[in-house]
Amino acid sequence: MAVKRDLEFVFCVVGIYFCYVYYAVLQERITTTKYVNEDGLAEKFSHTMFMMFIQCVANSIFAFCVLFFLPGNSRCQVPQRVFFSMSLTYIGGMLSSYEALKYVNFPTTVLIKSCKMLPVMLMNFLLYKRRYSAREIICVFFITAGVYVFTVFKPSSGSKAEKFNTPAGVLLSMLSLAMDGLTGAQQDQHCKGESRPSGYQLMLFMNRWAVLQLAVSLIATGQGTEAVSFCSRHPDVLV
Repeated sequence: MAVKRDLEFVFCVVGIYFCYVYYAVLQERITTTKYVNEDGLAEKFSHTMFMMFIQCVANSIFAFCVLFFLPGNSRCQVPQRVFFSMSLTYIGGMLSSYEALKYVNFPTTVLIKSCKMLPVMLMNFLLYKRRYSAREIICVFFITAGVYVFTVFKPSSGSKAEKFNTPAGVLLSMLSLAMDGLTGAQQDQHCKGESRPSGYQLMLFMNRWAVLQLAVSLIATGQGTEAVSFCSRHPDVLV
């Protein structure tokens, strides 16, 4: 039984890292690729809120299907206003991360995002007075330092893409990190105890609120119409 649990844990860890890296590669490809229109003019896809909207819709559908077909799910006791608040910082983190990819390369983004556990711990301490043991602090320090060393000291090919970094991009990445910290702190505070939601309930409710908020933003800014027009001109961006 213990071996089975260990194998499941390893499978989940590998799956998380694989999906995260592949997701980030696709994200960078969409935002940095130049698409040539019929007039021969190149343009980039810059409608980040539309990408977020599609992502949140897909997340909501997936979580709903799992909850619908998976038996034994109890009714969530956490108020919807909590998920609404989480979705705001969730959107803020994603938006900042998407915008940052216009100014920084992927390794820089990974380097900054590798420090995600630090703002989560800091926000928990500042907002909810949560204390951490010395063991937890040391573990977070070494994990963050390990990713930092791996990213910074890897061999460089000296390509132009690797020099594609600006202060604006770093600041946006830091803002994304702060938003992630707020989201993580809220999840730690409200998603515990007997009334805590399941992982799929958390995924569904957060993304459902995010879909509504992004839909309003897309309509208000006109970015939704512009994104649909871009996709009609360049359908290859969808695959």
